[in-house]
Amino acid sequence: MSEPQHARKATLDAYVTRQAATVGRAPVAEDVATIGPVGPFKGATGAASLGIIDDFSESYLGKGPGSVTFARDGRSLYFGRDDGKLRRLALPAGTLLWEQSESEYGRGILCVAVSPDGKRIAYARKSGDVRIADAETGKTLREIKGGNAFFELSFSKDGQLLAMGGQGGTRLLHLATMAETALAASHWTMSYSVAFAPEAPILAEGATGGKLRLWNMPSGLRAEHQHHRGDIHGVAWSPDGNRLATASEDKDVILCGLDPKDPILRLTGHTGLVFCVAWSPEGRRIASGSADRTIRIWDAHTGLPLARYEFPEDFAYRLAFSPDGVLLASTHPCTARVWNTQATLKAVAPAPRLLSAGPLAADLDPLPGALVALLRVNRSAPLSLLRELLALTAGQTSSPAAQRLARHPGTSALAALRWPPQARIALVLLLLRDSEDTSFAPPTDTSAAEIRFALIDALAGGASEPDAPPLPLAYLEHALDAVDDRLLALLGSLGPEACADDPTLPLVMLGRLAELAPRIALDRRLLALRIPAQSLGAAEARGPWLEPSGFSSSGHLLQLVPSQWALPDDLRQYRALAGGLLYRARFGREPPRLRPLVLVLDVSPTAFGPVEALLRQAAHALAASLLDVGLPAYFIAAGGNNEARAIAHRADLFEVLTARAREPVHTGQTMALAAELCTSLPMHGPLEPTIVLLSHPSFGEEDLDVPAPKDLAGFFVHYPGHPREPAWQRRCKRAVCLGPDDEGLLAAALGQVLA
Repeated sequence: MSEPQHARKATLDAYVTRQAATVGRAPVAEDVATIGPVGPFKGATGAASLGIIDDFSESYLGKGPGSVTFARDGRSLYFGRDDGKLRRLALPAGTLLWEQSESEYGRGILCVAVSPDGKRIAYARKSGDVRIADAETGKTLREIKGGNAFFELSFSKDGQLLAMGGQGGTRLLHLATMAETALAASHWTMSYSVAFAPEAPILAEGATGGKLRLWNMPSGLRAEHQHHRGDIHGVAWSPDGNRLATASEDKDVILCGLDPKDPILRLTGHTGLVFCVAWSPEGRRIASGSADRTIRIWDAHTGLPLARYEFPEDFAYRLAFSPDGVLLASTHPCTARVWNTQATLKAVAPAPRLLSAGPLAADLDPLPGALVALLRVNRSAPLSLLRELLALTAGQTSSPAAQRLARHPGTSALAALRWPPQARIALVLLLLRDSEDTSFAPPTDTSAAEIRFALIDALAGGASEPDAPPLPLAYLEHALDAVDDRLLALLGSLGPEACADDPTLPLVMLGRLAELAPRIALDRRLLALRIPAQSLGAAEARGPWLEPSGFSSSGHLLQLVPSQWALPDDLRQYRALAGGLLYRARFGREPPRLRPLVLVLDVSPTAFGPVEALLRQAAHALAASLLDVGLPAYFIAAGGNNEARAIAHRADLFEVLTARAREPVHTGQTMALAAELCTSLPMHGPLEPTIVLLSHPSFGEEDLDVPAPKDLAGFFVHYPGHPREPAWQRRCKRAVCLGPDDEGLLAAALGQVLA
C-alpha cells in the first residue's frame, strides 16, 4: 500500500472510529496474524481466478477430480486426489505441510470431511475404505474396510457420527465404537451426497430420481422432497440450518425449506449437469459447479446470479468455502483451483467482520444505511443522533434527553405511521434536511460505499463507553413543528416500501406539498385504500344511481341471472323452492377484476372544491392497487393540455393527488388520447384494458356527440346537495355516482367500476 493510500485509510479509520464511539462501539484492532493475499498460482486468469493450487498428471492411478475442504481455521486446505494422495496445503502460499500416499490402483480419494472441532479428518477411497486421521499431522487414527465406494462424508454436529453416502446407500459410522449401520434397514438407493445439519440432528441425503430425504437422528425419515427431475449430486445446508441447496443432473440448483410444502427457489443458468453446491459461511451466497465448465455464485435470498467463473477442465466436482467466506476451492479432473469471491461477498455482506461477530444489534443495523443516505443529500450527523431519531420515529426513546422530544405531537404523528427501520431512514432525513452541523462531516476523498463498509466493520466491534455529543433539542423541536397533515399525506401516498428503497424520495417531493388539496391532507387515511385483487367482500349498493351488484339466492324474477333460464324447467323449479337459484342483487359479493387501466382524472377548475378530494382518492386507490400487483396503468390529468404519464413508481401516485389545470377539459381530445393509450396496454388474461373516467356529473354534457371509447367506466362525485345522473352515465359500461361525503362507500363503488 502506497503512502497516500495509507494516509487515506488512516483518515477513514479515524472517522468511523469516532462515529462508532458515539453509539458505544469500538472497532476491533486488525489481527496481524490473518492470512495475507492468497496466490496467484499457476493458471490464474483474473481477479477472481487465483489459479491451480495443486494438480497431478493423468495416469493409470487416476484421472478423477478428488475432493477438497478447508481447515477450520482457514489457514490450510485438504486436497484428496485421485492418484491416492491426501495433501494438506498451507495458505497463503499453497506450501505442502504433509502428504499421505497410497500408490495402488483404485486407491484414489473420492471425498474428504473435517470434524466440527477441526481435530479429525475423514476421507474415503474408491476401494470403499474409510479412514479417520489426525487433521494436524495426517496420521491415521481409525480405518474401516469397505466394499462399495462412498461419494460423500459428513460429521454430525457432536462429532459422534459419520454419514457415508455411496453406491450401497447411506451408512452411519459410530465413531466411538467404529460400528457401522445402515441408515434404514428397508432403505436402499444410490446416495450421491449427504450432509448433517449444522445445529440439529438431521441428515440430508441426495439420491437418485431427484429425491431429497431428511432423516431425524435416530428416529428415522422426517420428510422427502421431490423438486428435481434428475439425480441429486450435491446437498448443502444454510448456516442457520433452515434451508438446503441441492444440485442435480437436471442442470438446476434448488433452494428449499425443511418442509416439502415450503416454497422453493430454482436457480437456472447452468447448461450441464450440476455436480456440487456449497453455502457460504455468512449464509447469503450459493456456489455451484457444473459440467458446463463454469462455477456460479448466486444470491441465496433472491436467486440472482452474482458471478460466473470459467475453467478449462471438463467439470467441477466439489466446492468448499473458506471459513471467512472469501476463498472458494474447487476440484476438477487432476486439478484443484482456488477462487477469490471477495467481490460477491461485498455485494451481499460487505463486512467480513460480521462473519465471526454475528449480525449487528437491532438498534445499530440501520445506522450505516442511514448515514450513507444522509451523505447523499449533503448532510452529516453523528450516529448517536441517527439512532435517537430512528428510535423516536418508532415511538421509543433510548436516552433521558429525548423524553422532551418524545412528547412532541410531530413525534407521535411519525411514530403512528408504524414504518419499519429501513423506511424510517426517510423520516430521519426529513427531520435533518435543514441541519447545518458539519462537525461530523466525512473525509472528502472517500466514497459513501467505502464509509458504509468500514462503518459496518467498526460497529461489529466490542462495546465501549459512549462518547456522543448532546442532542440539538431546539433544532429538532423546530423540525418536528413542520410535521403537518400535508407532510403526513405525502408520506402516506409514497408508502414505506418506496421510502425504504429510496430514503431521499420524500425530500424530492417536498416542494409539491402546497399543491395538495386540504381535504386530502385532513382525511389521509383514505390514501391507504386498495382494491382487493381477489374479493371485495360485501359490496353494499345504496348510493344514488348505483347499479345492482353481486348475487343473491333470492330476488324478483326479473333479476334472475340469465344462465339460470338455461336450466331444465323441473330443475329450475326445484332450485327455486330450495333457494338455489342466482339473482342479481343490490347487496352481495362480486369480485373486482383488476386489469390495465387508463385513469382520466378531471383536474380542471370545475372539479376543484368539494368533489376534488374523493375523486383524487379514488384515482389514487385505483393506481396504487395496480402498482401493488404490477399491472400497467396510465394517468391523464384531464384539462388544458391533458398531461399524461405512466404509473410506474410510487412517486407517480403523488401526481394523482396534486396535478392541476387552469383550462377546461376538451372532451374530444381527452377521450381520443385515452383511447390511444388504452390500445397500447396489454390484456390481463381475458380482461381487456379499461378507461376509467373520474369527474363530476356535468362532465361532457355539452359534448354528447363525442364518440365514447369502447370500454369506458365512470366514477362520478356530485356536488353537495345536488345529486343527479351524470351526463355520460349511459355512455359508460359501468358507472357509479357518489356524494362528496360518501367515503365509506368508496371501496364498494370502485369494486363495481371494475366488476
